[in-house]
Amino acid sequence: MTVKLRGTRHGFALTLDPTVSYEVIEKEAGDLFLNLRQLAKGANVSLDTGLADIPPDLFMKLGEFLKNRFGVQDVFNKIKAENKPAPEPHLDIQEAPGGCDMGEMKMMAGRVRSGQRVSAENHLVILGDVNPGGEVFAGGDILVLGSLLGTAIAGQSDRESAIILALDFRPTQVQIAGVVAAGMASSTGKKIEFAYVENGAIVVDNYVTANPFGKLPMLEER
Repeated sequence: MTVKLRGTRHGFALTLDPTVSYEVIEKEAGDLFLNLRQLAKGANVSLDTGLADIPPDLFMKLGEFLKNRFGVQDVFNKIKAENKPAPEPHLDIQEAPGGCDMGEMKMMAGRVRSGQRVSAENHLVILGDVNPGGEVFAGGDILVLGSLLGTAIAGQSDRESAIILALDFRPTQVQIAGVVAAGMASSTGKKIEFAYVENGAIVVDNYVTANPFGKLPMLEER
């Protein structure tokens, strides 16, 4: 693909090749945003072509397409905006003491309420609950040390090795890379469960009994 999508602290970033035809860019961007469903609505999107001045026709047409089709709030040039301070998202959660947000992992403490969205470029850890209607999005793994009752999207845009784990796993919908599962049956009692991709489908398993990383011969970075 010539267009790549990833989550950022303040929305999403599209990396694209401006030498490719607009029709190809629009189709690939549309396919990626279609997978996001409601997460795209009201989001900010940065375009990264590697150029300080994106071709005006491309910038205008793609911006209008994303706003009209998917309801994104604003589209801007990443290179021109990267030195400007981005607004902090309004959330009912806060960074945990000793937590971090350094590109490798974001750790937040509190409750993700209905209508709220939390995103991380790589891994995301929530010390609390994700309520129904709440959305968490990550480029890598998502770990919810509480109840996951909302939507979780991990491994974006094509990282099928990512997992989604919760101490109480009862999500409305989960997605890993381009694989989606919804309407999942609730567990009997609270269990530490995790979702992963196997043979092109979402599988949910007991984390303790499955011990997915226990057979690794040595420590490795996620």
